[in-house]
Amino acid sequence: MSAVDLLPTFCEVAVAEQPENHKPFDISQVSMLIGKVSPVRTKPLFWKMSGDWPTRETHSYH
Repeated sequence: MSAVDLLPTFCEVAVAEQPENHKPFDISQVSMLIGKVSPVRTKPLFWKMSGDWPTRETHSYH
């Protein structure tokens, strides 16, 4: 389970719709929390940010 799974999990528990503009890469974890089979993730949880290494102190994201 990852923090990205909280929105769909809470929405399922609350019987609420996710926001219309939501681009899902997360999955509800309700079935796992109640002891049933863990849901299968179809997309990996991985983000890649490219940048100079080592970072330079002059960059705003340093």
